[in-house]
Amino acid sequence: MAGVGRPGVQRLQFFLSESPWEAELVNDRRLELLREQSATAPHDGGVIVIDDSGDCKDGTGTAYVGRQWLGRLGKTDNGIVTVTTVWTDGRVHYPLSCFRVATDGVTAVEAQRTRHPCR
Repeated sequence: MAGVGRPGVQRLQFFLSESPWEAELVNDRRLELLREQSATAPHDGGVIVIDDSGDCKDGTGTAYVGRQWLGRLGKTDNGIVTVTTVWTDGRVHYPLSCFRVATDGVTAVEAQRTRHPCR
């Protein structure tokens, strides 16, 4: 990754991965800021897009990996599926929700059984 050794990059990486920020509060503030600006505020001409993307993944060490339907590939296989929700008007688009997925010590089976809480 280019620029990894630079202090600014290291501080940002530390903030994102180690700081005790609350993902839900950050997401709420992000959406609030987007709604306040006329260029990015939702309006009747926009739509919500829901998309699921599945990718093959070997092994069981990564949370949420397991045998499941991978629609993009048209088959059931070992993989991981991500579902995103985006608001767009064809000009501007942004994700409606995001959350941190804690994977410390969570097996794929545990992650599939219950959503691991954010920290």
